[in-house]
Amino acid sequence: MNDYPYNPQSETGLNDNHKRQLLVTFQYIDKILSEALNVLITSELSSPFNRYIPDSLPLQRKIIADYLASLRKIMIDALERHEIELPQPTTGSIWAFQTALMSARNNITELRPKYMHGYGHLSPDVAHDIDLLASKIDNILMDLHTLLAEETEKGLQELLCKQESISDE
Repeated sequence: MNDYPYNPQSETGLNDNHKRQLLVTFQYIDKILSEALNVLITSELSSPFNRYIPDSLPLQRKIIADYLASLRKIMIDALERHEIELPQPTTGSIWAFQTALMSARNNITELRPKYMHGYGHLSPDVAHDIDLLASKIDNILMDLHTLLAEETEKGLQELLCKQESISDE
């Protein structure tokens, strides 16, 4: 028995506007629930800048991820049943990360003393310290940029060694 009655508007029962709305709604649901799951997962990371309390259990996160996989399957099945083509990804994950790195570098640049003076006077010692801090952070961000551009195992191993030496400082 078919749980989804046929609608004579088209072969699938949906016109282009219906199809677009279905697709956009599914994409949005996937986006917000993926972001919410990411919050649960990243709250467990030991970042001192984390905004979320790590109050979920590993089993809860696994069950939620399984439910999201089931939800995605239902949504994909519906798209296929109504002959709605899911657009292919067009943005590389490395490019997205590189964009985030550029934004981070811009923010670090604004920590340089010549910009920080706009918030009030900085003593020469503090200005020097802030400049060294900005340089150290910017160097790590540049290393990350280099890492993302590296495509060989040897090059990645060299960057790993460099990162380990930074971590030891």
